[in-house]
Amino acid sequence: MKTAAKTLLALGTLLLALGLGEAAVRAFGLGPDVYGIQRGMIRLTPDPELRYELAPNYVSPARDVQINVHGMRDAPRALAKPPGVRRIACVGDSVCFGMGTSQDPFNRQLELRLGGGSEVLNFGVPGYHVGQVAATLAGRAAAFAPDLALVLYCLNDPQETSRELEGILRWRELPAGRADALRRLWNPAHPALERSRLWQLFRWRLASWTAAAAPALPRYRDDMEVILAGGGEAHYRALYEDPAARARLAAGFDALARWQAETGVPVWVVVFPVFVELAAYRLGDLHRIVAEEAAARGLRTLDLLPVYQEALRAGREPFHADPLHPNRTGYGLAAGAVAEALRSAGWGALAER
Repeated sequence: MKTAAKTLLALGTLLLALGLGEAAVRAFGLGPDVYGIQRGMIRLTPDPELRYELAPNYVSPARDVQINVHGMRDAPRALAKPPGVRRIACVGDSVCFGMGTSQDPFNRQLELRLGGGSEVLNFGVPGYHVGQVAATLAGRAAAFAPDLALVLYCLNDPQETSRELEGILRWRELPAGRADALRRLWNPAHPALERSRLWQLFRWRLASWTAAAAPALPRYRDDMEVILAGGGEAHYRALYEDPAARARLAAGFDALARWQAETGVPVWVVVFPVFVELAAYRLGDLHRIVAEEAAARGLRTLDLLPVYQEALRAGREPFHADPLHPNRTGYGLAAGAVAEALRSAGWGALAER
């Protein structure tokens, strides 16, 4: 009996420790939000501008991510716009996709705030850079005849591509050690563990340690890892000082401006901050660079940094899932700010026509 009691006590202590660890990981936003990206969710495409896309009709093992027949993380949508409905196309990377929440990403929350007569469509694809975003708008999103386009912009958008996603797509071509690390990081976990942020943090750390233990292999580091290691500011400053990245940003915004001019559909650039030290944010000048590049091409900008700083002052944390992605509350804050800006611009009156 004593042995059984000790065993139960040890088991209870272990469960309590795991529960406290899970709570701490969620409360402090530790670890990358990787649970929503799985290898079966994306596929290669012959389109040279896009390179990869979401796989239509994909459903994750935990059923927290579902891709519709059009290759969108969205509810089923008709290609033809219903009579009396005005549409907003949201394009972007993992922020637009809604990583950080298993339900109610930005587009859904904005649609609920705008009410009947408006549809807000989600064309976000994790890892897309600004050029891929512009190509998505001119291609897949344009086919749905939107009345407004929202580019959900993250500061890493001038990167050539998302190295982690490229790693997933190319894992068969990589050295054995690197491929094994990527498989263990990105392959679906057991569905019962899918929602555990503690488990995902453990897998991410284990994969990183394994990769680092093989010095002959190229070091795999994305901006999430750099941020968590304390090098986020230097990383993003170097990105915006890189001539190739600035050229990529300019070319992407040029493409967005051309589409706006050709279609007459307004394009707004909605800038999300990096969720690190918001009270004394040090990357505001990079937000201004984005706004200036957009304004020079006739694109309207809405910077969400003040929205999240005000939420921080009001004690509304936690509103982010990790340093790059809002959580459900954070997407709601963004949706509320955009809905207010749209109403100020007359969207409500237009939607009622």
